[in-house]
Amino acid sequence: MLLAELMRQLSLGVFSNLSLGMEGKGTIDPEREEMVIHHVNQALRVLHMRFELVVENVFINTFANMTLYPLRPQNSYMNSYKVKGCKPFIQDPYGCPWEGRVIKILEVYDRFGVELPLNDKDKRLSVFTPQPDVLEIPMPWAGQNFSVTYQGLHRELVPGDMSQEINLSAIMEPALMAYTAYGIYANMNTQEALVRSQEQMALYLSLVQQIESEDLASQSSANVGNRFQDKGFI
Repeated sequence: MLLAELMRQLSLGVFSNLSLGMEGKGTIDPEREEMVIHHVNQALRVLHMRFELVVENVFINTFANMTLYPLRPQNSYMNSYKVKGCKPFIQDPYGCPWEGRVIKILEVYDRFGVELPLNDKDKRLSVFTPQPDVLEIPMPWAGQNFSVTYQGLHRELVPGDMSQEINLSAIMEPALMAYTAYGIYANMNTQEALVRSQEQMALYLSLVQQIESEDLASQSSANVGNRFQDKGFI
């Protein structure tokens, strides 16, 4: 769904009786467009933290005696110039700066495509996540290669471009609109708006609970067993 279509649906639906939604004319008041997009981004963030909607891979190279590897954009080769003294270890995908947006690490594979134990102190080869986006490799040596699968956030939407794609399945769109409406009504200082915000939160919770109970999100991890062959490590 394009951002323009989301704005149209919000105007025709939950904001149809507000000046914000231009009284249901299918557009959002241009002066408040940035505020609405802010709340859309908040809704996308909440949904992506609740469901594994974005599952991606990143490749890292290790250093001897360096055990902690924060999966953050400044640590990629193409972004490292932004931080003085940074030792980059994240490979950028196909010449584009890696954007990060890591929620949490899900799986780690060695250069042969073998999945490593994660957060298992009883396994000698286990790696750890002291923070959701930080990989700890207890016994690294220089030049090791790992593939890390992680749950990620949606790319942040920016004002001024209604052609931006919202990469969300149709089953998630009502929950996205309900949480967006909740955020906007919650910031209005009237009793009626407070009631509407509570209604939208109740609707959001009902929708996501239905998605979870019926497994409509089709949550699954990416298969990275042969990714190192694709990247030329084998």
